[in-house]
Amino acid sequence: IGVDNCTNNATLVSGAFINELNYSPNNVHILNEGDGPTADEVLDTFINVLIPKINEKDTLIVYYSGQSCSVSEQFKFCTKGAYLSHKDFITKCINKVKTQRVVIVIDVCYSGDFNTSKSKDKPGRVVDAGDITAFLKPSGKICFFASQAKEIAPGSSAFTHAFVKSIEKIVRDNEEGLLSVSPLETFAKLTKIMKNDKDNPPLPRLCGVDEYTDFDIGPIAVD
Repeated sequence: IGVDNCTNNATLVSGAFINELNYSPNNVHILNEGDGPTADEVLDTFINVLIPKINEKDTLIVYYSGQSCSVSEQFKFCTKGAYLSHKDFITKCINKVKTQRVVIVIDVCYSGDFNTSKSKDKPGRVVDAGDITAFLKPSGKICFFASQAKEIAPGSSAFTHAFVKSIEKIVRDNEEGLLSVSPLETFAKLTKIMKNDKDNPPLPRLCGVDEYTDFDIGPIAVD
């Protein structure tokens, strides 16, 4: 998902999954036309395409690049024309997918707030840190954030470029072509790339790690 001036980031990431990890283009859904999708278009893709299609043996990877907004301690994704709350993102999208192997990559400022915001006496429509912790608790769900809580994400899409570069480097450094790419290895390589950046950008954040999260996300074997 790419929104506003970050639509090209979605194209860049989709290319890495297709060209480096051998994902079928039919299994890579790019939402970045014009200024990006509306909240309803994101929900429609999940409800009518992904949820019916994905089974327990599959892996779901969601990438979002754009802007975020924190209103009354409620983190929201910017989409065209309106916000997409992370309550809807979790309850109507992610939690409806059958697989437990889920990787969420968020490249926005203050993305670390995704699971740190707390609401006292919160109404039922609000999602806070406790809800996100419960969401991540099932084995296999992991989140990459472009920055720590309360930090601005690195400019010029540095996080996204490092994310793609880490995938490319893991694949291309393996001369035998047998090495699989995992979320934890990708994050470790991504963090190293960010630390070596001469502009000293804020470091990414990882959340949801347990003994089951280091699963294979590619390259997919092609007959």
